[in-house]
Amino acid sequence: MDREGRPAWLAATLWQEAQRKAVDPAERCRQNHRRGLGDAVKVFIIIFGAFPLIFVGIGAYGVWDQHHKITTYQPVTAKVRSTRVAEHRGKSTTYSPEVMYRYKVGDVAYTSHNVLPFSESAGYAWAQEIISHYHPCQSTEAYYDPAKPGNAFLLKHYSFAPYLFVLFPMIFLVVPVSLYFAQTATRPLAPPTPQPDGWFELKPASRVAARGQRALVVTGVWQSIGVLASGHYFSVATPPYETAAIVATGIYGALGCIPLAMAIYYFLVHRHIGDARIFVNTQQFVLGEEVALLLQQPVCTGLQITALNANLVCNETARTTSGGKTSIQTAVCYRDDAVLLSNHPAQPRETLTGTHTFTLPEEQTTSAAASSPPKEKGYPRFAWQIEVHTKIAHGPDYRGKFPLIVVGGKKTEAGASLEKAQL
Repeated sequence: MDREGRPAWLAATLWQEAQRKAVDPAERCRQNHRRGLGDAVKVFIIIFGAFPLIFVGIGAYGVWDQHHKITTYQPVTAKVRSTRVAEHRGKSTTYSPEVMYRYKVGDVAYTSHNVLPFSESAGYAWAQEIISHYHPCQSTEAYYDPAKPGNAFLLKHYSFAPYLFVLFPMIFLVVPVSLYFAQTATRPLAPPTPQPDGWFELKPASRVAARGQRALVVTGVWQSIGVLASGHYFSVATPPYETAAIVATGIYGALGCIPLAMAIYYFLVHRHIGDARIFVNTQQFVLGEEVALLLQQPVCTGLQITALNANLVCNETARTTSGGKTSIQTAVCYRDDAVLLSNHPAQPRETLTGTHTFTLPEEQTTSAAASSPPKEKGYPRFAWQIEVHTKIAHGPDYRGKFPLIVVGGKKTEAGASLEKAQL
């Protein structure tokens, strides 16, 4: 029975009917959040994922084309006619070797100036060193395309330049890929779930296991591309290898250790302690009202908990203009920190428990405001969340975020009816 003498099931039914007729501001904000954020993320992933993929495709074609020429072109005797270092001006000046030579395939004579199977330019000393091996009237060996005899080159040399086109764009491709996995793994912003004991459970933005899996996927893709690209170069090229190949491979491998370190971090966290669960006494969060919080977190191994903190945070995203330049920055505009536990020796299979009562600030008493719909084009914008930080002595800390939809004014009648039915 609820406070008005109605059975709990009847009160819940009345509440559901009220929800069909009128959506409260918090739920409307959640629905807009799902649609708006999803569309914005999809556009970002498509745009910023397409450009790196284009360069990766160009590089992959360059790798294939270079290898195809070196392995399929046929040798032929050629006579050198002239040599020179070609200059290319742009943002910077580069140089490339050019050797004019003549050769015959059958009874047909051809002329070409291609020296390398992959066209590239670099410093003057590099180009000069290559043409120093050729001089007019010299007979040398060239390689021509049996399908198109007019295509030829002189020097069988694997350049690392096309491999760089494959590796370098991966730095930019990781951003939209990581965002995609974060978007698919992040839980939708849903209202707190009613519990049998009258509490309402908040859903985390993501769980530790999901974060670790995303980091492992990024690591796997990153290192796989690196092994395929650099591995192919070092398996087909002959020593001495290009300095750029050795340096680039080392840097690429080192960068791949970053997501790997993140995956190990999340694995250690998940091994020591489980995801926190947050329960609140209301399904609607209204400025100026109190919110009682119950936090529970399972412990897997014996730990020394330095501190268990729950923080109510509001982030403000604002646009500023200075000197004709516009910038968008996000900063914390409201924060209420609470220490639920400190210096606690936790035992295996223990559940950490802490309670606290937060008071949402009154409207216009601070710079914080109600949550902003993501489709809102104006600034500033506000986003609320509860942050959990479990500090572990001699181990990685746990961090979790629980998004909230905070509205201004008073609770809707539908939300108040549900809370009564839970009592």
